[in-house]
Amino acid sequence: MEKLIAFMREAVRIVAGELPPARVCLWKEVGWRSTVVFMEALAEQVIATYLTRGGKVFIVPQYGIPAPGSKGDWSCPDFVALDFEKREVVVVEVASGADLGPITTKAKDRERQWFTPLRQKLKDDGVVDGWEIRFLGFVRQHNLDKARAALTGHDRVAFVSIESATFPWDYWETRIGEGLPR
Repeated sequence: MEKLIAFMREAVRIVAGELPPARVCLWKEVGWRSTVVFMEALAEQVIATYLTRGGKVFIVPQYGIPAPGSKGDWSCPDFVALDFEKREVVVVEVASGADLGPITTKAKDRERQWFTPLRQKLKDDGVVDGWEIRFLGFVRQHNLDKARAALTGHDRVAFVSIESATFPWDYWETRIGEGLPR
């Protein structure tokens, strides 16, 4: 609480013109970064709601996947979803940033990055065995074609725009009627 009060006092000093320009720029940068982090977290929360709409999909955020031959967490996708209706495991990543590099690199290496160790962990833990595993990525609308093009010819991969999953009145019938996107 003390930090919040100090933050607010400094904001008042900025508005009043009491701080030097360099300090104001730093404060604006911190505020901007906080907004970006908040927006990324909000996007993930909206996607979580989208994934679980209809009650047939169970999700675990930041599910720890061990490195091959290890017990320690090595990879933590945004969500691991268990689609009970389709009997599949869906590794979900949300990329709200402009750079597609990280999400497409991981998706291209999905078998090593997620599928093989996840399949083994779910079996060892008695969660599921023999279910198909696939990848579902959420990216900004203006990056959707680039993301899909980057993984053309790759199987068990789908990309959807964050924007198409954020408004229930747009996706309700499709999401409930057809399940998670393919």
